[in-house]
Amino acid sequence: MIKLKSYAWKYENEALKVLQKEYELCIRIPMSLAPFDILCVDKNKGIIAFVEVKYGKSSLTENQKTFKNIIESRNNWHVKYIIFRVNEK
Repeated sequence: MIKLKSYAWKYENEALKVLQKEYELCIRIPMSLAPFDILCVDKNKGIIAFVEVKYGKSSLTENQKTFKNIIESRNNWHVKYIIFRVNEK
């Protein structure tokens, strides 16, 4: 498992370097449960891109396929940044 994670990190960083040339902001989401590896934003182009890095013939998980289908099913999204605060009692 450690070897697999180190390969994933390497390929994600390679993708990040390429994507940073195309978008204003790219953030790697390391080892998250999110159905993507990198989030890219370009406010001038009006683009928010969710990037999943795959190697060789590996395929998307069911969760990733569902997320991809949701994103691709719409072409007029309204995007928000939400801060959800939980107060301690």
